[in-house]
Amino acid sequence: MKQLFFLIVLLSCVELSKAQLTIGDSLRLTVVAEGLCASLTWTDLDTVNPHLYAINVRYNNENAYNIVDTTWQHEYRYCLPRHLCGDTVFFRISRRSDDYSIINQISPYAAESFSDNKPTSGCTVDRVTVDPASQHILLSWHPSPDADIMGYYICTGHPCTDYDTVWGRTDTTYVCLDHEAHEAHEYRVLAFDSCFQASPLTPYYGNLVLEASAPECSRTATFRWNEYQNMPSGVDYYLLHVELQPIGVVLEDSVPSNDDRSVTLALTDEVDWLRATVTAVSHDRSTKALSNETIYHFDSIETARYLNIAHIEYDFGRGAVRLNIVADTDYATDGYTLYRAADSEEFVPIAWLPFEEDGQLEYEDYGIRPMEASRYSYTIGVYDHCGLRETRSSAAVIVLPSTDSKGAFFPNIFTPSRVDNNQFCPSYRFITRDNYRLDIYNRMGMRVFESNDPSQCWDGTHNGQPMAQGVYVYQVRCRYIDGTLDEWRGTLLLLD
Repeated sequence: MKQLFFLIVLLSCVELSKAQLTIGDSLRLTVVAEGLCASLTWTDLDTVNPHLYAINVRYNNENAYNIVDTTWQHEYRYCLPRHLCGDTVFFRISRRSDDYSIINQISPYAAESFSDNKPTSGCTVDRVTVDPASQHILLSWHPSPDADIMGYYICTGHPCTDYDTVWGRTDTTYVCLDHEAHEAHEYRVLAFDSCFQASPLTPYYGNLVLEASAPECSRTATFRWNEYQNMPSGVDYYLLHVELQPIGVVLEDSVPSNDDRSVTLALTDEVDWLRATVTAVSHDRSTKALSNETIYHFDSIETARYLNIAHIEYDFGRGAVRLNIVADTDYATDGYTLYRAADSEEFVPIAWLPFEEDGQLEYEDYGIRPMEASRYSYTIGVYDHCGLRETRSSAAVIVLPSTDSKGAFFPNIFTPSRVDNNQFCPSYRFITRDNYRLDIYNRMGMRVFESNDPSQCWDGTHNGQPMAQGVYVYQVRCRYIDGTLDEWRGTLLLLD
């Protein structure tokens, strides 16, 4: 008996459930499509009591209805999700109990087909700038006002060809990884909706490109950049930013937009290279666009690694200071400048010494003034290949002896066939090369040797032939550095 009771109760519940889920005639639904939205209205024969209604939606590719909302009203507006362009959608209204647990009535379904026929609104470009860290071009734009935007399409070139796609209505920035920021590019952007209907393309927008140049071997840099036209309020001015290296100085220059977009800077020799950018600033100061970063290396200043006055001495006989100089053989140059300073005077150039491949240079300075100064300093210099900087050796100093001992010494015998003492070489103290004359005669009065050079000696020959052993006469005329003249006459003996 108890089992029969439970069976009757169970069957009653089944029948009740079927009655609750049966589509009733009390609910009548009407659906009207308005673009991608639906206006739902329905009537309920039970007008005495208020009821809670559930909105049930099923799309074409779905097997079951889903409740999207509830309402106590008899009307409802439902819009398709943004990612759907158009579809056939089925609607039902179910009447619920107050506690939402029991379905009292379900309306017949009403279906409607939707499509988006509204033209897609375009976007506007915000700016084309450069990401400072990566040095890639960065695009940004204002989103399309349409809610049904799936993404944005970017193209470049003339004609504008496919570049890339950005998905998402609010994703409005893009880094152009394939494009170098120091090259000029132009871009256009369009928005597309869920139907893949495209908006009109924006106008072309280009990036700001900065270039730097300098004449060969100079430190005068010229910066040029293209006109930037991407700002709705227009460009007010350009800000040029230059970092000078290795000295670490930063220079900035503001250039009006109506200028020729060119700046020339005269820099010091200490600047080896520079880093520069230019920024376009809008009239309303709301937008700034950065150019590429330009790094410019000036011509390397090649010069001699070393210059050295290796030896300095005073030659009494010649009345000159003799210098031996060692120069860098790896630095080819036209020549070197020799400088001299007397006592505490400034260095002045006194000679131009041509380049020698072995790096060994010699010079005899006959321009000294022992009567006026006794301390002389010498240094030698060479300019780099750009002619900008001169490298000088350290100073070499010599102190001349007292001028009280001027005069001359003449040997009275020499033997050409011997290893030593084989020439007639007079020595002098403080004479000049001017007005010098040495003549040598044999016993017959024939001149066998003559010279205007105090450093030249007689080797005992005449016209390349050895002279006979015997007594010869010499005659010397010279001028001292103090301006006085002197003459000597004497004899010498030539031995075989």
